[in-house]
Amino acid sequence: MKILNFRVINHRSLRDETVLELVSPKLKTNKPGMGKTWDDYLYPVAGIFGANASGKSNFLDALRFFVAAVRMSAAEWQTSKRYPHFPFKLSAGSRDAESSYELDFVHQDIRYRYGFSATAKGITEEYLEYIPSRRNAPWTVIFERDNTKTAFKNPSLALDPAPRELVLSRALTLDRQDILGEIATAITEDIDFIRHGSPFQEQRVHAITEALADGTLKISEVTQILQIADIGISRIGLQEYKREIDAVLLSQSIQSMMRAIIAEDSESDLGDILASSDDPEEMQEEAAKLVEHRLELFHTSDEIIAPPFTLDEESDGTLAWLAISVSILSALRRGTVVCGDELDSSLHPYLVKVLVSLFTNPNINVNGAQLIFTTHDATLLGEFEQLGLDAKNIWFTEKGKDGATSLYSLVDFPHPKDANFEKRYLAGRYGAVPRTAPSVFSMLVDTADESKEVH
Repeated sequence: MKILNFRVINHRSLRDETVLELVSPKLKTNKPGMGKTWDDYLYPVAGIFGANASGKSNFLDALRFFVAAVRMSAAEWQTSKRYPHFPFKLSAGSRDAESSYELDFVHQDIRYRYGFSATAKGITEEYLEYIPSRRNAPWTVIFERDNTKTAFKNPSLALDPAPRELVLSRALTLDRQDILGEIATAITEDIDFIRHGSPFQEQRVHAITEALADGTLKISEVTQILQIADIGISRIGLQEYKREIDAVLLSQSIQSMMRAIIAEDSESDLGDILASSDDPEEMQEEAAKLVEHRLELFHTSDEIIAPPFTLDEESDGTLAWLAISVSILSALRRGTVVCGDELDSSLHPYLVKVLVSLFTNPNINVNGAQLIFTTHDATLLGEFEQLGLDAKNIWFTEKGKDGATSLYSLVDFPHPKDANFEKRYLAGRYGAVPRTAPSVFSMLVDTADESKEVH
């Protein structure tokens, strides 16, 4: 998948229509002309800068919600009391208004446009369009939906979605092998999100460990990735540990609870064991055969042969690099999209620059992968040439007095060819920087001193 643009209206602080463009304005038609490809017109990188609470993370949150709706609206969301809805809350008109999302993208060299609108009650609009292969062809509807009905151009594709589920989500749940299922799969599998924070980081590291265990990922590859960061790791290893399960816990009452869990996760190894036997002793014997895998990291030392480090003993920076870099490698190999919120969190600025340059280097990014990220790292703006960046790759967010976020491009600002964008940004030339008042701290300190004198 390759993204041309993503549009959102009324999602958190994004009250008004907000569009992130990753396609060059040089593309004057709906598709590239003779002798051109999509890679000639699409930007591989979009970096979003802004002050804290300016709404830059909300944009990625909108895209993440868009993907989650396709993945879950026909499944988990059907049992929730209220349809997930995250409108702009600082105006009465927005709180009850519908929120809209639209993705313009390329899949298998064909351009598609998919979007939907929803309120807290459910879906109000949904549509999927594409550009046929002939030159200068217009948008052609695959299906369109409003509050009352859903119309399919090809009757064989027809689905009757519930009010709270998307057509594409229903197709995904049914494992449809037609264009509906294909596009739903592309949206949910070809857009990856890297989120900072321990829970998300742990999930990614666990997924990496399991990929190493089943051979999907090679130990040599992960070792090389860690060595790139120059964090002193010479190699990694994978250890197997048997899981110990107390037979007492496998009573009839516990079994009923576990079977409820199994119903939601049919691929669980533990589920297979519990579902195949009612004998606690037999289940205990089978469960003992289960193993869990633990990643071990070996650090270089000139003095001794050091024992391996567990993940708990590693720094946040090491774990962040491990979690992020493997996702980046996957995107580069597959030609997909990776979105990183606060990409610079726990990472040295040099490593952030390495990640960005991987996407701007055509000799490395041979499959046209894309990186969309938010950051506070202004040093990226000072090394345009070295990183292969241009004004078209840089975006800013700023929140107005009404609390609504604006997203705008560096392209909108005039600048000389030799402009130092980092200095200009930090000087406030482009907005999107904090409005600080250090004098307030001085006043509070003085107030504290006065309080001490009183007591």
